[in-house]
Amino acid sequence: MTSALASLGDEDLLRFATADARTVVTEKVKDFERIVRTGLRRASHHAGVVFTSPRRFHRGRLSYPDDLVVALRSFLADPPVETLDWVRWLVLRRGGPAPSAAEWTLGPRFGLRLAYERLGNGRNSAPP
Repeated sequence: MTSALASLGDEDLLRFATADARTVVTEKVKDFERIVRTGLRRASHHAGVVFTSPRRFHRGRLSYPDDLVVALRSFLADPPVETLDWVRWLVLRRGGPAPSAAEWTLGPRFGLRLAYERLGNGRNSAPP
């Protein structure tokens, strides 16, 4: 199954994950941002996308992949309440308690614009 998933294109992977009610976790922000935006315009839904960053979860650090696993576990402990069409950035917090759902942030330009478009205003621009 893993090799079959690896051979899928990004759009097909998102469709496959959605059909199985799974979320995609990816570093490919530009590609999936485009796919999600295009899907919204076509009224095509997805089961969620979590963006990560190779700078935030650097493979050269001694803490990798443990830091990524901890962040994902924290995310899973308090997942988004939405069931469709949500996008989040995975946040690395050093020390302290795990962040709550209210503390999970969307990307500054993408998330705000996506949330605004989902309100049904019919425009593709961010609010003032």
